[in-house]
Amino acid sequence: MAYRTVWSRGAAAALIRATEYIAIDSPRHAQTFRREAVSASRSLCHSPLRGRFVPEVPGTANRELFVRSYRLIYRVDADNVEILRFIHAARDLRNDTTVRAES
Repeated sequence: MAYRTVWSRGAAAALIRATEYIAIDSPRHAQTFRREAVSASRSLCHSPLRGRFVPEVPGTANRELFVRSYRLIYRVDADNVEILRFIHAARDLRNDTTVRAES
């Protein structure tokens, strides 16, 4: 079964901000980075459980994949893979309510 990938507004906005920041120094690298992030999210359509559980938020079903130094955090439901967050790996998620919330 193929799942549908859905980006939250916040995650999509974060990808845009990261791409714009990288583009300040290298527009070419920014576009490559964006393609890698989108490709990683699309790859979840066929194998959504391959990402690890987010270690800072035990007890949730949220998973993550790494795209360079960024974390693509997502949740899988019956039909969709919802991209919850796209954040730099150095960020502390222990108090992030977006990642903690279960639907």
